[in-house]
Amino acid sequence: MRRITPLLLLILFVSACGASLPPEAVSTAENAAKALAAEDNAGFANTVLPAQREGALGLPVEYPIEAGKKASELTLLEVLRVEFFRDIKAAEVSLDNASMDDETNATVYIGMDWEDGSFTSKTFQLKKEGDKWYIDFKETLKTWHTLDGASALSVMELK
Repeated sequence: MRRITPLLLLILFVSACGASLPPEAVSTAENAAKALAAEDNAGFANTVLPAQREGALGLPVEYPIEAGKKASELTLLEVLRVEFFRDIKAAEVSLDNASMDDETNATVYIGMDWEDGSFTSKTFQLKKEGDKWYIDFKETLKTWHTLDGASALSVMELK
């Protein structure tokens, strides 16, 4: 039994090391954060899964986006014009709670600030297609809606 213990420790150590995000995934998240802060919608779109860049995202109808259209008809660029995204002034990736969900899916947090002192930190879902990592924007928005419902696109105010 004593011989197994060091082996188990080694396995646990290697597993813990493997839980961090690959540099390519981190780079995608950092590029997305920079684009959000710069109001560079085209730059952000380049970090999103290619299949989600054109056409309707197919968001659930009950998703709390008021844009004069049904949520299911909104494109990526239309969603990025919502006040929540449009007014971001700074964004930064936090790897503290980042995780690999499996070999092709990961979660990372991006903290976002607005000029009025309000802020929020949201999860962004990453997906690997081929040898590249992308933001799975549809899954990201779905996660926000699941966690926050009608306040999914709201921020916290610094008091």
